[in-house]
Amino acid sequence: MYFSELFKVGLIPDTNKIDSIPEFASLKDTPQSKKYHHEGDAYKHTMLVVDAMREIISTLEHPSHKYKLTLMAAALCHDLGKVTTTFFDESKQDYACKNHGAEGEKIIRSIFFDEEPKLLNNVCSLVRHHMTFHHIFDGGNDAK
Repeated sequence: MYFSELFKVGLIPDTNKIDSIPEFASLKDTPQSKKYHHEGDAYKHTMLVVDAMREIISTLEHPSHKYKLTLMAAALCHDLGKVTTTFFDESKQDYACKNHGAEGEKIIRSIFFDEEPKLLNNVCSLVRHHMTFHHIFDGGNDAK
């Protein structure tokens, strides 16, 4: 599968196609920390991130289609690892998802193994490290 297959013209997410992929559909059943994610499940959060990324790339001057696709694919895939890593942390009385970036990379590589290697590696790198700034700025607390 290719990242471009998940988007219509103008990089609009093709929700029918996205929902037909079990790993994405499972995000609808994946709860999130109520402290950080008032929107609910990981699927709703993901679609809000995708919408925000579309807004951001619309403001960029002369980016290539591949650059836009990389950012949109990373936005769409950024929390795939939550499906397999989310658990209820009794000590915090909230959901947590440790190492979901690294797990998300594994899931992406299993779905998009046909993708052009540079594009795949760029998306995987963005997904794997998307929590880095949270860890830097919050003093290393667990991933949200």
